[in-house]
Amino acid sequence: MKKLLIKQCPDPLRWYRRLIGQTVPFLGDVGTEYKSKEPEGYINFVQYEDAEIIEGDENG
Repeated sequence: MKKLLIKQCPDPLRWYRRLIGQTVPFLGDVGTEYKSKEPEGYINFVQYEDAEIIEGDENG
C-alpha cells in the first residue's frame, strides 16, 4: 500500500503541518497535488513538494 511521507510544510495553515516525518494515506494524484486522508478521516490534499510517495506496510 502506498503512503505519503510528509517531508515539509512551509504553510502553517495546511492540515498536515504537524505531521512532518510521518506518513498519511496516498489516495491518488489529482494532477496538481496528492489526494490523502486526514487523521480525522476527511479527504484532503498534500502539495507535491511537501511529500514523497513511499511503499508502506499494512501496519503503517
